Amino acid sequence: MFRSLVGASACFACLAPLPHSSPPVQPPPPGAIRTMSFQQLTESEQTAIVARALSPLLDAIADVEGGSQSLNAANRGRAGDTPGGCLSVLGRNCTDMTVGEVIQAQRWSIFAVGAYQFVPCTLKSLIAKSGFNSARRFDKVTQQELAVLNIKYMRPQVWAYVLGEPVSAYRAALEMAKEWASVGHPSDNRSYYAGGRGGNKAKISTSFVSQTLRDVRGTLSRPQVIR
Repeated sequence: MFRSLVGASACFACLAPLPHSSPPVQPPPPGAIRTMSFQQLTESEQTAIVARALSPLLDAIADVEGGSQSLNAANRGRAGDTPGGCLSVLGRNCTDMTVGEVIQAQRWSIFAVGAYQFVPCTLKSLIAKSGFNSARRFDKVTQQELAVLNIKYMRPQVWAYVLGEPVSAYRAALEMAKEWASVGHPSDNRSYYAGGRGGNKAKISTSFVSQTLRDVRGTLSRPQVIR
């Protein structure tokens, strides 16, 4: 009898419900697709998305600002003083260098550099403010993303407009004209830096700038797919 009671007790214990525990949350596998709002993304992800969306405008600016050397353009303090670009001064193309190496070269050998003509203080400031990986190669994608960071930190009203905040299209276009001389002033399509504001017509029309910014402003309100 004693043994059977012990056995019954053991059986009851076996039938008791186990404590509930949630399975551990597994991170998404590499290459998995995520859908998130733009505001939920990291700065690096936001920058990459905006750079891709603005690529037609960024390409147009690069063609004018960088000239024939484009991504490898450089000067030593005056526009046009280094027609051979980085290669002629440094012995290698800027696109074969890392961002950190370009910054080092700007200390001694070159001044404005790349398709968007980053000057030393601007490039260093962008890296410091954003934490951008300075080990990345100074290629087209990197230069475009740095141009977007330049808009975000140096022309915040353009960034606010892109995000759908209450900034006018005119103001956004004006700030772009202030940043790059190749972009037309929204009032008369002339360069903001033309002598006496009566100088030559800018190479990039303000209508193209405004339309591209409007297109991007719409896309960022939608869920973003991240791979």
